Amino acid sequence: MRPESKVEPVRSVGDDGPHGATSFGDAVGRQLVDAIPDGVVVVDIEGVIVFVNGRAAAMFGYDCDQLVGRSVETLVPMELVDAHRGQRAAFTRAPHTRPMGTGLMLEGRRHDGSLLPVEISLSPFETEDGAYVIAAVRDTTERVRAEEELRKAHDAVAMLEERERIARDLHDTVIQHIFAVGMNLQATEAQATDPVIKDRVQWAVDHLDETIREVRSAIFGLQSARASSGLRARLTMAVGEVGEVLGFEPNLHLDGLIDAAVDSTVGEEMLAVAREALSNVARHAGATRCEVELIVSDGLLELNVRDNGRGIMPGSPRGNGLFNMEARALALGGSFRIEPAEPRGTAVRWNSPARVPDRTEHR
Repeated sequence: MRPESKVEPVRSVGDDGPHGATSFGDAVGRQLVDAIPDGVVVVDIEGVIVFVNGRAAAMFGYDCDQLVGRSVETLVPMELVDAHRGQRAAFTRAPHTRPMGTGLMLEGRRHDGSLLPVEISLSPFETEDGAYVIAAVRDTTERVRAEEELRKAHDAVAMLEERERIARDLHDTVIQHIFAVGMNLQATEAQATDPVIKDRVQWAVDHLDETIREVRSAIFGLQSARASSGLRARLTMAVGEVGEVLGFEPNLHLDGLIDAAVDSTVGEEMLAVAREALSNVARHAGATRCEVELIVSDGLLELNVRDNGRGIMPGSPRGNGLFNMEARALALGGSFRIEPAEPRGTAVRWNSPARVPDRTEHR
């Protein structure tokens, strides 16, 4: 970096501090340049900064007089300094007005070393003192952030559309095929005379019915993915959170039209019970496995939480948490029990009507 520029410094109108070191333009012109919203940096043929406007200085975290006389590479990311010198030399040999780094994500280096995304346009010009290049610099931080948010939104929409397509295919194709197989099996059972064959066919039909219920539950989960605040999503999140404390992820099984069939009052009570039960597993059980099951069927919601921990001692007093879980069930017209699990551990069983009368829901 040279100790001084080859042209005399000038001062910006209305400012006692130097804004540059160039002889081009009059005071009004310099004032206009200083007032534009984009940054303006002027460098000489050797890459020394001879002028910056206030916007450029602020953008990079400097005062104007701190940049004048420095190499323009001061504003380039450290790892790109050598490459920038070569690009600048090539531009000097064949100068022309153009955007810099077309198609690339350009970054500038602030005074504190942090980087900011920028757009840069270069314009060469000649004066009697020599050749210069004006770099118009625009901070694109907000635009880059908006583009990233838009990209994420597009990705989310694409994912939801794919989930809904899968749900339609499951409903229109898979379930119909399973149903057709079940109907044929039922017809076969009616014609069978061997009791063993009839039992086996009935067993197959029952399992097909269970498969259809599970597929329908999966379909609803796929279709309701837009509702990130739904009961499914909130229970999944609660289970995931306790997994960080337990050191393993509890197994979660969801069955039925949970978001559609369960009203908000029951949903909130169930979530509170699930969190309390999972908290007890994390604090007291010493478990290596935990299973959470939520089933909604025929207007009834059933929550089961099982672990393989140390279990409950016979006659152990109930704490406030267990009393609260039972009280929540009874208030909704449901039931609660806690019992030893097999072969070891604890099982919490809590149920409630999936919907409550209006007088309870709005109480």
